Amino acid sequence: MPGYSTPDNQSSYGYTPSLVMAVIFLALYAVSGIIHTVQTFTKKCPKWMVVMVVACVLEVVGWGGRIWSRYDGAGNGYIMQICCLVIAPTFMSAALYMLLGQLIAVVAPHTSPLSAKQFKIVFIVADVFSLVVQAAGGGIAATASTPSLGDIGSNLMLAGIVIQLVVMVFFVAYGLYWGAFRAGQEWRVADRNLWFLVLGMALCSLGILIRGVYRTAELAGGFNGSLAENQTLFLLDAVPITFSTFAINVFHPNRLLPPAQSFSPRHRDSAEDTFVEMNTVEAQKY
Repeated sequence: MPGYSTPDNQSSYGYTPSLVMAVIFLALYAVSGIIHTVQTFTKKCPKWMVVMVVACVLEVVGWGGRIWSRYDGAGNGYIMQICCLVIAPTFMSAALYMLLGQLIAVVAPHTSPLSAKQFKIVFIVADVFSLVVQAAGGGIAATASTPSLGDIGSNLMLAGIVIQLVVMVFFVAYGLYWGAFRAGQEWRVADRNLWFLVLGMALCSLGILIRGVYRTAELAGGFNGSLAENQTLFLLDAVPITFSTFAINVFHPNRLLPPAQSFSPRHRDSAEDTFVEMNTVEAQKY
């Protein structure tokens, strides 16, 4: 009934979604999304960073769905929040994959086992695949008319989130391996702004990983499991992803990633010459 929340025993959540929590996170994602929109459509920013705007829009719609579902139980609001909140972080992951590919091309492309283009293709394809699996599972679970269909949807969502989590772990491992062991010399002479950009990417990755671990455990227990029916634990989805989106707002490539022309062969040669000079100085000490 309009104006009244659905009793817990009539809600698909197993609890009545908190209005205060939903309004707070809806507002936070709206603010971050507006900032991302302004940051993305500046002259210097790669236009593929629009995926961060898409992620924030999905989060706003999802949290709006949680508000709506306070009053309609298992209706359209519930469907909205399942589909949107499950897939939104996938778009944030896509931004990270594109950014690391860009950094590989900028800092030391010759040191990476995968070229910048190959890296982007491999990780974006994996990200899209996880997105499709999660979206299919979310759609089936949200509209399931029988428990068996609900289980199929839940299992598909779980598979998609596990894929996303595994891909993110490989992304972090690859970034650490390349940055520390393959391109460590080049990073010693890299612009300080690039280090700040990496910091933002690391913080964003951390939030996505924490959320992925929680969602994996939640869906492994099913929609009627103890984790899924604990609203407080849902903060392990909301807080890390909020942290992730604002991390990119603060350390955004529109001011930390120099224009493409800065990465001409002459620019890279200058960096390599600087490194050679540093090594020469070190050698003269002995």
